[in-house]
Amino acid sequence: MILVAEDQVVLRDLYKLIFEKLKITLITAETGEEALKLALENPIELIFMDINMPGMTGYEVAGELRKKGFKSPIIAVTGGGADAEDLDRDRCKEAGIDDLLYKPVKLRDIDAMLSKWHITERKAPSPVKPGESPGGNKAFDSVYMLDTFLNNTEMANKLLIRFIERSKAQIESLEGKEKAGEEAGQIAHMLKGAAFTMGGRKLGEAAAALELAYQNGTEIEAPLSSVREAFDVFKKEAEDYLYAK
Repeated sequence: MILVAEDQVVLRDLYKLIFEKLKITLITAETGEEALKLALENPIELIFMDINMPGMTGYEVAGELRKKGFKSPIIAVTGGGADAEDLDRDRCKEAGIDDLLYKPVKLRDIDAMLSKWHITERKAPSPVKPGESPGGNKAFDSVYMLDTFLNNTEMANKLLIRFIERSKAQIESLEGKEKAGEEAGQIAHMLKGAAFTMGGRKLGEAAAALELAYQNGTEIEAPLSSVREAFDVFKKEAEDYLYAK
């Protein structure tokens, strides 16, 4: 049994699709506290642990699990690029984290990690390079999105519609939050991860810049404006794809 700790609904749905394809039992946790409880109450063989979660962070959950005698591998999951550079590897080691996986996750990445840690007998596919994300100059890359969701068009399209609606509400909620704050930074972080997963490289990059601005307490207006503009273009291209006749 595998445990995934991930606060973003789009990514939790992606993990579910991947593990259904791999025919491996999966349970998911939305918060660090829930992950801690599930890991201690179930026969977990491996954990994919999002590092940046609200409440208990991935570092804190891993450290607490090791204190309580949890022995199975814990894999830190983080974004590529700036996220990967900011990852505190010393803190990972101190917390008892065994390995690292970069978002956006793909089936081949999960499969390779499970093989590496001898969770299943399978030939490991070639892993994706750290920080790999949708290519080209498209605001919305439908080919990348469909590949991520194993060409399950129905699921991908439903999640795309949900992502557009949720992202619109998230961006609107940031209006007026000019100053640094954990809540605003977390919203930008969630938007970033989901955007890359849904094939929105430019939106993801804009959200990453906004997240960094909140973290550093620097000027917010320009990066927030970039997020709004990137979202508007993404939304138009995505809806053109969704509703093409």
